[in-house]
Amino acid sequence: MSKEKAIEMLQNLRNSELYSVKLFSDNDPMQKDIKLISQAKVNYLEKILHELEPETYPCNHPREFHDICKGQLYCVGCNQDL
Repeated sequence: MSKEKAIEMLQNLRNSELYSVKLFSDNDPMQKDIKLISQAKVNYLEKILHELEPETYPCNHPREFHDICKGQLYCVGCNQDL
Protein backbone atom coordinates (compact mmCIF):
# COMPACT_ATOMS: atom_id res chain seq x y z
CA MET A 1 0.00 0.00 0.00
CA SER A 2 1.30 3.42 -0.90
CA LYS A 3 1.58 6.26 1.60
CA GLU A 4 -0.96 8.30 -0.37
CA LYS A 5 -3.51 5.47 -0.30
CA ALA A 6 -3.00 5.01 3.46
CA ILE A 7 -3.49 8.75 4.03
CA GLU A 8 -6.64 8.73 1.88
CA MET A 9 -8.06 5.79 3.85
CA LEU A 10 -7.29 7.48 7.18
CA GLN A 11 -8.90 10.70 5.99
CA ASN A 12 -12.04 8.81 4.95
CA LEU A 13 -12.19 7.12 8.34
CA ARG A 14 -11.71 10.47 10.10
CA ASN A 15 -14.43 12.08 7.99
CA SER A 16 -16.90 9.29 8.78
CA GLU A 17 -16.15 9.66 12.50
CA LEU A 18 -16.64 13.43 12.22
CA TYR A 19 -19.99 12.79 10.58
CA SER A 20 -21.03 10.49 13.42
CA VAL A 21 -20.02 13.17 15.95
CA LYS A 22 -22.51 15.53 14.28
CA LEU A 23 -25.29 12.91 14.29
CA PHE A 24 -25.43 12.37 18.04
CA SER A 25 -26.78 14.91 20.50
CA ASP A 26 -25.80 15.77 24.06
CA ASN A 27 -29.35 15.31 25.38
CA ASP A 28 -29.27 11.54 25.82
CA PRO A 29 -26.44 10.18 28.03
CA MET A 30 -25.80 7.20 25.73
CA GLN A 31 -25.61 9.41 22.64
CA LYS A 32 -23.31 11.80 24.49
CA ASP A 33 -20.96 8.90 25.31
CA ILE A 34 -20.95 7.71 21.70
CA LYS A 35 -20.25 11.27 20.57
CA LEU A 36 -17.29 11.55 22.98
CA ILE A 37 -15.87 8.22 21.79
CA SER A 38 -16.17 9.27 18.14
CA GLN A 39 -14.51 12.62 18.89
CA ALA A 40 -11.63 10.79 20.61
CA LYS A 41 -11.21 8.63 17.50
CA VAL A 42 -11.17 11.76 15.32
CA ASN A 43 -8.48 13.34 17.49
CA TYR A 44 -6.36 10.19 17.35
CA LEU A 45 -6.72 9.86 13.57
CA GLU A 46 -5.76 13.52 13.13
CA LYS A 47 -2.58 12.93 15.14
CA ILE A 48 -1.70 9.95 12.95
CA LEU A 49 -2.38 11.94 9.78
CA HIS A 50 -0.27 14.83 11.03
CA GLU A 51 2.64 12.46 11.69
CA LEU A 52 2.34 10.90 8.23
CA GLU A 53 2.00 14.15 6.36
CA PRO A 54 2.40 17.40 8.33
CA GLU A 55 1.22 19.53 5.40
CA THR A 56 -2.17 17.79 5.58
CA TYR A 57 -3.26 20.45 8.05
CA PRO A 58 -2.16 23.83 6.67
CA CYS A 59 -4.83 25.59 8.73
CA ASN A 60 -4.16 26.70 12.31
CA HIS A 61 -7.78 27.49 13.18
CA PRO A 62 -9.32 25.61 16.12
CA ARG A 63 -11.21 22.40 15.45
CA GLU A 64 -14.51 24.20 16.08
CA PHE A 65 -14.02 25.97 12.72
CA HIS A 66 -13.73 22.66 10.84
CA ASP A 67 -16.81 21.20 9.15
CA ILE A 68 -17.73 18.60 6.53
CA CYS A 69 -19.50 19.41 3.28
CA LYS A 70 -20.22 16.63 0.78
CA GLY A 71 -17.72 14.35 2.54
CA GLN A 72 -14.87 16.87 2.42
CA LEU A 73 -13.39 18.37 5.58
CA TYR A 74 -12.87 22.13 5.32
CA CYS A 75 -12.16 25.12 7.54
CA VAL A 76 -14.84 27.78 7.90
CA GLY A 77 -12.25 30.28 9.18
CA CYS A 78 -10.01 30.29 6.10
CA ASN A 79 -12.45 28.56 3.70
CA GLN A 80 -10.01 25.92 2.50
CA ASP A 81 -10.23 22.14 2.17
CA LEU A 82 -8.24 20.18 4.70
